[in-house]
Amino acid sequence: GMASFTFFIYSTTANTGDCFCFVLQMNGTDPLGGGGGNCGYTPNVYPSVAVCVRPYNYNQTIGAYAGTPMPYPNLAHTLPYSVTTGQAFNMSFQYNGALGLFWYSLQAASGGPVSTWNDLVSNATSIFGVPNPTVYAGITASDGALWEGVYITSFQPPPSSSLDTMALV
Repeated sequence: GMASFTFFIYSTTANTGDCFCFVLQMNGTDPLGGGGGNCGYTPNVYPSVAVCVRPYNYNQTIGAYAGTPMPYPNLAHTLPYSVTTGQAFNMSFQYNGALGLFWYSLQAASGGPVSTWNDLVSNATSIFGVPNPTVYAGITASDGALWEGVYITSFQPPPSSSLDTMALV
């Protein structure tokens, strides 16, 4: 499946809160992950795959995970630029369930270079128990001692009023 959205982070301090994740999971709209470095995602939102952005403590990192504990404080990849400048950024995602590959990109909404990453997480059958699961797509977030606002717009595909699921193909 493919998805995209635009986000910007607002913080009243230079040192922002912990993180947010784009998550694909099968357990409806009720799962609640842990706070702080767990990004509102692990350890309770499983089975799932996610791409997490951690702007915490000036070490701005990003990475894809499959319901496993995430490294702390840094995720797999260092972001090439700050996402806490108050400007908007576009993110795109594609998860290939057969290969277990999560492709994702980040670009300032005003243009400029596109940064892309490919992370091998695990195939859909290993994670979800079936090769083409129907999943819920959404955003989780958390903070620890610091505060930030993560604003999400232009989520595609747009969610329906009934919160229908999307199929991974």
